[in-house]
Amino acid sequence: MALYNSTGGADWSNSTGWMGAAGTECDWYGITCLNGSVTELRLSGNSLSGSIPSELGRLTNLTTLDLAFNSLSGSIPSELGNLTNLTDLFLDINSLSGNIPSELGNLTNLAYLYLNNNTLTGSIPSELGNLTNLIGLPLYNNSLTGSIPPELGNLSMLSSLHLGRNSLSGSIPSELGNLTNLTNLSLDENRLSGVIPPELGNLTNLTGMYLQNNSLRGSIPPELGSLINLTNLYLNDNSLTGRIPSELGNLTNLIRLSLDNNSLSGSIPTSLNSFGISDSAFNAAPAVSISDGNRTIDDTDGAAGETVSFTATATDSDGSVASSSWLIGGEVVASGTSSNLTLGDGSTTVTFRATDDDGDSTSTSVTITVVAPSFERDALIALYNSTGGFYTQQLLTSWANERDWKNAAVTHCDWYGVTCSNGSVVELRLTDNELCGSIPPELGNLTNLTTLELTGNDRCQDLPSDFVDRYGDPRGVVGLSGSIPPELGNLTNLISLDLGGNNLSGSIPSELGNLTNLISLDLGGNNLSGSIPSGLGNLTNLTELYLNNNSLIGSIPSDLGNLTNLAYLYLNNNTLSGSIPSELGNLTNLIGLPLYNNSLTGSIPSELGNLTNLTSLKLGNNSLTGSIPSELGNLTNLTSLELHNNRLTGIFPPEVVNLERNNVSVLTGGNRLERDALYQLIDYVPPYWTDWNYWPIGTECDLLGVTCLNGSVTEISFHAGLDPRCKDQEPTDRFLPPELAYLTNLTSLDIRLGCARSIPPELGNLTNLTLLRIQGGLSGIIPPELGNLTNLTTLNLALNSLSDSIPAELGNLTNLTYLALWGNSLSGSIPSELGNLTNLTNLSLDENRLSGVIPPELGNLTNLT
Repeated sequence: MALYNSTGGADWSNSTGWMGAAGTECDWYGITCLNGSVTELRLSGNSLSGSIPSELGRLTNLTTLDLAFNSLSGSIPSELGNLTNLTDLFLDINSLSGNIPSELGNLTNLAYLYLNNNTLTGSIPSELGNLTNLIGLPLYNNSLTGSIPPELGNLSMLSSLHLGRNSLSGSIPSELGNLTNLTNLSLDENRLSGVIPPELGNLTNLTGMYLQNNSLRGSIPPELGSLINLTNLYLNDNSLTGRIPSELGNLTNLIRLSLDNNSLSGSIPTSLNSFGISDSAFNAAPAVSISDGNRTIDDTDGAAGETVSFTATATDSDGSVASSSWLIGGEVVASGTSSNLTLGDGSTTVTFRATDDDGDSTSTSVTITVVAPSFERDALIALYNSTGGFYTQQLLTSWANERDWKNAAVTHCDWYGVTCSNGSVVELRLTDNELCGSIPPELGNLTNLTTLELTGNDRCQDLPSDFVDRYGDPRGVVGLSGSIPPELGNLTNLISLDLGGNNLSGSIPSELGNLTNLISLDLGGNNLSGSIPSGLGNLTNLTELYLNNNSLIGSIPSDLGNLTNLAYLYLNNNTLSGSIPSELGNLTNLIGLPLYNNSLTGSIPSELGNLTNLTSLKLGNNSLTGSIPSELGNLTNLTSLELHNNRLTGIFPPEVVNLERNNVSVLTGGNRLERDALYQLIDYVPPYWTDWNYWPIGTECDLLGVTCLNGSVTEISFHAGLDPRCKDQEPTDRFLPPELAYLTNLTSLDIRLGCARSIPPELGNLTNLTLLRIQGGLSGIIPPELGNLTNLTTLNLALNSLSDSIPAELGNLTNLTYLALWGNSLSGSIPSELGNLTNLTNLSLDENRLSGVIPPELGNLTNLT
């Protein structure tokens, strides 16, 4: 009855029997009973609206609860966690909101939990990992956040895991590789990052894998080639890099393979060309054989490749063999029954094919492995031993994945993370592999390398506690550390060098300036020190340069202005000093330029206004000075402009004001702008102004009491009685803000309302002032610096509580016509220097505590009225 009342039972599509007499419940529509107890409640698509009542948690004999395809709203009651006999819970296609209750983890008999197509928020409870009988778990089309709980890897019975179209983040747990009964894995359209776990290659029953529209990076694991039942593999719209694994050619059942909108490189493996093609059957074809079978030979000359001799025989039943040829990779490379073929280092399959006069053909193949020159293998072994492999050989396992690195019988081209072309190492990818130690200089011998990725090795694999207790940690380092070997400058074929996210220290070797083929250089997130080598300006093919989050010092080299192909230049979070080179204005392809959190000085170059492709310009938390260039208004593609916490002065150019009006996020607080000065005044005026956080830039001139000329503040005038908020203030609570000195174009400052406790000496910098009037609540002294305001014609400090003497420096204000200091507590004598103020028409010094004689120099004030 609670369900009926809370979900608009009168408007249900079918409510037959509901609300009938007690004892008739088992006859109501949608209800099934067993031995008088309700075991099934099925009301899907029945126009239910409203919330699910918590009272349903009392139906402890329920095995099925199906309320799908209705208009239910509100949260899922935690009391449903009491229904421990449930095997089926269908709440999908409603408008439910709130979190998924962790109490659902009590329903250990559940086989199906359908919560998709709602507006659920929060994280996926780790307690769902207790539901080891689950077969289906669709949570897609919600607003779920947080990471995917690794506990879901306990659901070994799952056949479908659909978490797509949420806002999930973090990496894909490797534990999902335990779900060997999965036929569908859908994690698409989330915010997932990190690499694709190779453990997903264990899911050999998968027919569909959907990982598209995330932020996944790294290479495509070759282990996915084990998923031989896949018909759909969607990896598009991520940030995947590297080559397409040839192992994907094993997926002969694929109907759709989508890899677009990534950063994959290299060629499409020929193995993919076989999709949908079956081998031909040959009838009455010649018999063929090759005299030498599969074999391994050494590359004797040190060059990439070796010449190998082949001999074959071909016989036909009628003695006729019209032609014979040798093929590599499906291409004919020679004819006849014998040939000398040059094979690249590594494994090559050579095919001999013979055709008789009838056109019948047959073929046979052998695989030849040419062992590459030993220096490449030696370089890799040096890396292995210097980053934890030595300890692995003796006792421990350091790397997260070290497949075949210890197997002397396996060519190094087949080791984990190594890719070869023609037998030479061209790619080395060991991202997030828990390397522990330093980069050996021997890597500089891998001169055919195009990609070196060692990013994300900022921690060592945890050693067994009993071993550490007995022997200590023999590594003595945290992750990949030490310096970057200058020998890496020998790798002139490199296109991508990624050493980010480690614990590397020392300086950036100038030799990296030799790597002129580089497209991407990532050294961010280390502990690198020293200056940025100017030689990096030679890397004119670079599109990405990440040096952020280090301890780099010195200036930004102007040579970086040569890198006109750059899209991303990240130098933030260092201690760089000096000015921003105007040459950066040459980098017109830049999209992101974060220089924040440094010690940069000087002005913002107007040339940055040339970077019209920028979407983000972040210069905050430096010591930049000068005005904001109007040319920044050219950056119409910006979504974020951060200039906060510098020493910028002046006004906002109208061109920059237009950016914020076009929904650009502009951060400017903590500078010396006129806006900052007005912000500081908020505490010293009655509550006429709205809070600073709600002022769009460019609206300062619209504030009550503010007058502007050409966008710059020229007058401030507040006339009111004593602010009642001042009555309970201690004298030290409020001070007239020294930041008023930022208003360098101010000609009139007229504040008559109280709360200010002293006159800041910085007002002496406002040399354009012609009128200065501050009345009500002032105490302390008259700063002698006011004597710098030589353009003043009116100085009125009457009716305050000023004390001490009248500064002789006021005698410098020879343009004064009005000087009022009456009604204070001034003491001492009248300075004779006031006799210099020959333009005075009014001099009021009464109601003070002045003493001494009246200076005869006051007789010079012949204009007094």
